[in-house]
Amino acid sequence: MMKKILFLIMACVLAIGTVAKLKYDQVHDRSAPAVSPETAAQTPFTGAEKPAIEPGDVKLLQALDDEYTNLVETVMPSVVSVTTSRIVQLYPRGRNPVLDLFGLPGSQGNSARQQRIPAGVGSGVIVSQEGHIVTNYHVVASGDQIKVQLNDGRIADAKVIGGDQSLDIAVLKVGETGLRPLPFAEATRTKVGQLVFAIGSPFGFEETVTSGIVSAIGRPAVTEMGSEFVQTNADINPGNSGGPLINLRGEIVGINTWIFSQTGASVGIGFAIPSDIVRRALESIINTGGVERGYLGISMGDVTPDLAKRLKVRKGAVVDRVGQDSPAEHAGLRADDVIVSIGTRRIDDSASLRTNVLGLAIGEAVEMRVVRAGQEIRIAVTIGKAPENYFTGGPRGSPGSSTAPADRTRSPLEGVEVVRIPARQRRGLSRGIEGVMVSRVDADSPASGVLQPSDIIEEVDQQPVSDPEQFAQLLQDSSSDKHLLSIIRGRTRSFVVVR
Repeated sequence: MMKKILFLIMACVLAIGTVAKLKYDQVHDRSAPAVSPETAAQTPFTGAEKPAIEPGDVKLLQALDDEYTNLVETVMPSVVSVTTSRIVQLYPRGRNPVLDLFGLPGSQGNSARQQRIPAGVGSGVIVSQEGHIVTNYHVVASGDQIKVQLNDGRIADAKVIGGDQSLDIAVLKVGETGLRPLPFAEATRTKVGQLVFAIGSPFGFEETVTSGIVSAIGRPAVTEMGSEFVQTNADINPGNSGGPLINLRGEIVGINTWIFSQTGASVGIGFAIPSDIVRRALESIINTGGVERGYLGISMGDVTPDLAKRLKVRKGAVVDRVGQDSPAEHAGLRADDVIVSIGTRRIDDSASLRTNVLGLAIGEAVEMRVVRAGQEIRIAVTIGKAPENYFTGGPRGSPGSSTAPADRTRSPLEGVEVVRIPARQRRGLSRGIEGVMVSRVDADSPASGVLQPSDIIEEVDQQPVSDPEQFAQLLQDSSSDKHLLSIIRGRTRSFVVVR
């Protein structure tokens, strides 16, 4: 009897558990709809029939929205995407480059294979109906083929008309018609707090717009040329380089060039080359094929607290030295003069003087306000043409000097810097190894992608190299468009060819 009772109890428990499991599955099984299609069709649903806020209730915001949209739609056809590519040599494994370089027996069938690879991407802005496009020098420097994609989808081959590495400006030209150029803004009308838009094609995408304000004007440059930048908090994303920073009039305030960031992402500190610098460079490149810079011919410094007391002036550019036969000497400038304005522009320091002089035309006559021995005087000066290599050749503080080599055919190893092999590096080398260590390879150097920092160069064209001076002499004595290098990378010795 007891067994029957236990059996009945167990059967009841199992039945209850089965029912509970079925109910649980109905509730929690996501594979089956909780509500049948017939029931869902009968469920009421009433969506919103009108905007949460009528445009008439926010007339000012609606008008601003319409104005922003109209501005961007108007200027966007003038912004282009710029892509570059270059040919690289792919060498078969086990190939001896010496055979190919010197045409020795065995070179046939052992030649390198050429392949075109992407070299850079950026933006540009159309500045003439004839097809002139301004972009950054670094966008196009590492490529030998340049393609420009217009806003309407057309893709055109572009050629470089000219450029200037220190200014980071290059001018391209395409043979397309129906182009819409943008004008340049007057630099004197650009004010801190102005609303601006950075337009470009970051990461190769078209029609990318960020907005912000002009955060500062006259930010010091990091180039030897000494130009200044317009600072903005509008995001300048990677790939926006070369695109325009525009104002509410659709004018080019500057050319976006770089951001301040420790991560590579924008942190709200971007820099653009001012419109007057870009315009002068553009005109010079079109007319002469290069950038002709204006200059005064002085070395200068800033007003320090000690100088402020002695010279009785708080701000300005202090003349340290006047170059012989320079525009400054002809105008009558003297050492210890403090330049406080040039033309209509105030001068706060030496950097602002450099920028403003570069924004003036060669041969232009302007008036300077100068403080001399505590008294303000006015001096007329005619802006001169800077001697070749003036901004990069001579020692600092020596106006007019020029020690850089004259223009010549570009060396395959241009942009490669070498140093003596450091002691820590030498400890890892076999005894008797001589050479120089690569300390830097510029991105636009022909050797970029072939050499890299820490490479040890033992020989150049089978000539042993023992120090940086000998390396420089070998390059100076050579007119070849290719070099055979014996290098050590890590624990591997190999030959490489740089063309």
